[in-house]
Amino acid sequence: MRRAKARALIRNHEVVGNASISAAQFKEIGWTKLRALAPVLTHENAKQWSSLAATKTRAELEQLVKQSASSSEGAKPDSSTAAHTWIFKLYDDQNETVTVAIEKAKKTSGAECNSKALDYICIDFLGGNSLAEWMKKVGAESALKALKDASPEINFEIAASEPSTATASAD
Repeated sequence: MRRAKARALIRNHEVVGNASISAAQFKEIGWTKLRALAPVLTHENAKQWSSLAATKTRAELEQLVKQSASSSEGAKPDSSTAAHTWIFKLYDDQNETVTVAIEKAKKTSGAECNSKALDYICIDFLGGNSLAEWMKKVGAESALKALKDASPEINFEIAASEPSTATASAD
């Protein structure tokens, strides 16, 4: 295999991952058309470009990509917003947790793609407080009420400690 073809296949793999293209869509588009679409294909515009790829030749797609890349809408992002590919292997229970979390983040944040939802989850995690920090912040009474509301099946009986009566003498 020639180096140029290997690079194109690697780029196609990255584009397929970032644009969330299914194996069926990939087969329908073909690797040479996907190579032509790689500079402009994103998760947000994957459906539009896929439908064009079904009816256009590779040469026609290359021309459309050039036109799109020269317009402000289709311009490639600058180097500070380069896309990076991460690969994770998840067990079934982890996969379920991650999938549910990403779907919840999409609904909460309005994100349309998994990478934006993951970014939202990470920002929320980094900005969030630990349970101990949260309890100090809201105060003992509010924290206990929240615990009681969250777990009504548990009987919380906590008494405040007596304030210290010892005073320092200035003698």
